[in-house]
Amino acid sequence: MALSSIQFCTALSTFPPPTARLTLSSTHTYTGGPPTLVSFPKPAATPSPAPPCLRCFVRRQSSSSTPARPRADEALVSNIEKELTFVMEEENLDQALKIPEGFPFKIEDNPGQKIIRLKRQFSGGESIVVEVSMPQVNPSFQDGFEDENEEDEDEEENDEEEHGADDNDEDEGDFSIALVVMVSKRNSPTLEFACTAYLDEISIDSVAFRSSGIKDVEEEEDIDIEDIDVEDTEDDYQGPDFSDLDENLQKAFRKYLEVRGIKNNITEFLYEYMANKEIKEYFRWLNGMKKFIAA
Repeated sequence: MALSSIQFCTALSTFPPPTARLTLSSTHTYTGGPPTLVSFPKPAATPSPAPPCLRCFVRRQSSSSTPARPRADEALVSNIEKELTFVMEEENLDQALKIPEGFPFKIEDNPGQKIIRLKRQFSGGESIVVEVSMPQVNPSFQDGFEDENEEDEDEEENDEEEHGADDNDEDEGDFSIALVVMVSKRNSPTLEFACTAYLDEISIDSVAFRSSGIKDVEEEEDIDIEDIDVEDTEDDYQGPDFSDLDENLQKAFRKYLEVRGIKNNITEFLYEYMANKEIKEYFRWLNGMKKFIAA
């Protein structure tokens, strides 16, 4: 055993030291200091291209973020714009009608509504509110006009008739306006007249006696439409047909309305006012449709 130990130590002494081994394995001359590590710059990373399927997905996703407008929408917007241009060229949208002298009502006209309200205070604490609707073509006139168009086959005759209608400026007597006249008193029921206004007269269609009237308000306050609480139930007796009443009673009801300002001389102004409002509301409706569809 002693010999073996001596031989192992002798064998170790024959190996060169570690520094000498480094010198032998290097082509540089070793100076005896620690070895120097040489670092080389890393090459720039080149982004790998996206797979073809991913590139297609990205293209589809970017294009779908702004979808194309359907052709039907574009055609509709185009036609609306043409109609808007026609209305602006043919109609005077800025026209302001002059209120006739002595017109006893205050006009309440809210844009977007198809009616206007006429309001006034009358003696005895009465509040009168009149709801005025858009002009309507009388059914008898409309039916007759359609029959004439079906019978007319000659284009020249149709043109002559159209020019003749233009010269007559379309007889305004063929149009009518629905009126609802409400006469109310404080803490009392409301008397309601359903009327039809023609160009030269106002006819009463029915007279109803409502079960509710004006709500309690201060004496010095003006009565507004919101203060009138009118209820209508199927059980309420609405009276007979106005045409079935005695003629003298009919005349008395007409006189009752006349002294409160519902006269024949206001019908022409109401017709012009409501016809002008209908054009403005139509123009406003077209603009709203265009903005919604084009958004």
